[in-house]
Amino acid sequence: MDENLKSTLKIRGGVIPYGVVSLSGDSEAAVFHLVQSFFNEKKVTLENVPRSGLVLDFIAILKQLGVEILWNNETTLTVSIPPEISEDLASPNISYKFVQILAPAILFRKGSCTVPLTFRQESKFYREIGFDIDPNNASILIRRNFIKNSEVEKQIKTIGENLYFAASRIFISYFNPNISVQYNRTDYRLRNIEKMNSGNRIKIPFNQFEFNLFTSMASLTSAEVIIENYDLSESLQFLMLFDEMAGNYEVVGGKLKIWRHQKNLNDLYEFLTLSFDALGYL
Repeated sequence: MDENLKSTLKIRGGVIPYGVVSLSGDSEAAVFHLVQSFFNEKKVTLENVPRSGLVLDFIAILKQLGVEILWNNETTLTVSIPPEISEDLASPNISYKFVQILAPAILFRKGSCTVPLTFRQESKFYREIGFDIDPNNASILIRRNFIKNSEVEKQIKTIGENLYFAASRIFISYFNPNISVQYNRTDYRLRNIEKMNSGNRIKIPFNQFEFNLFTSMASLTSAEVIIENYDLSESLQFLMLFDEMAGNYEVVGGKLKIWRHQKNLNDLYEFLTLSFDALGYL
């Protein structure tokens, strides 16, 4: 085979997509709400959970720790945190980002947790906010010190940091009222976990990228797409720009109907308020 052809992908179009779509739940949001279950004394039911690799890998880790998870149907599961869950996060099969977000949850439930030596830099932060740190040759033990924890006041800036770092700081603020977290408030995954949810039913927000993709397909291909489980408040800014440039939308029977209209697209548009992820589709 020609070497050039090995890295070539041919795509043949010509078919106009149409129909009704149901948006997937966001994988990161699902992971964060699974962690949020640790802070709830009740069983928690999560709806619109995607069966993505990320979510299934995280659920496998939770089961390894002793968390009880029952799938009710394809997209709904129930989470129960029993008192005998393991506090050991030092296992090599737990990725660093999962240790980041699980450490606050285990500390809340058990008062202590064991983390890998790769967590050394992160453990310095825990020491700064009043936790006791006990390193050894194989792992690091972090323990809550209720007196010290209540004395430390700290403002944490996570803007520009990775998503799991920001989520971990929000989880710490759940049980340390002296800690305030500044984060990217345009990120709906973080906004959804800003406050501890004491309800026993949580709906995972839809995947915003899927929404943008289907919307753009309708605007670029003369398609007509109906989206079932949308959240208009999360997408209004994108839809307003979409309407201005190339598309129409309306709510029909509780569903969002999207189709293309013809407009002169030679005008200049202001994109400064949109993220790259949203703008990329347009």
